[in-house]
Amino acid sequence: RYRRAIGLYKVAGIQRLLGEGEKADAGYRQALAEFDRLADAAPKDGMVTVGRSGVKAAYGRLLLAIGRTPDGERWLSDAILERESIDG
Repeated sequence: RYRRAIGLYKVAGIQRLLGEGEKADAGYRQALAEFDRLADAAPKDGMVTVGRSGVKAAYGRLLLAIGRTPDGERWLSDAILERESIDG
C-alpha cells in the first residue's frame, strides 16, 4: 500500500507539471486516501506521516496554482502541522 500511495503521488505530480490540473487533483486525493488508510493501520509510522504531509503540501500548491487560495492555504497549513508532529 505504501508503494501505491507514493506512486499515486508521483503520477499526480507529473500530471500537475503537464498542466493536467483536474487529473492531478484527483490523483492527489487518491494518494491522500491511501495514506489515510495507512495512517489508520499504523498511526505512529513516521514514513506514512512524512508521505502524507508531502502529498498535502503538493495538493495545497496545486490548489494555489489554480486559484483555490483558501483551500490551498488550508492544505499547506495541515501539511506543516502534520510534519511538525513528528519533528517535534
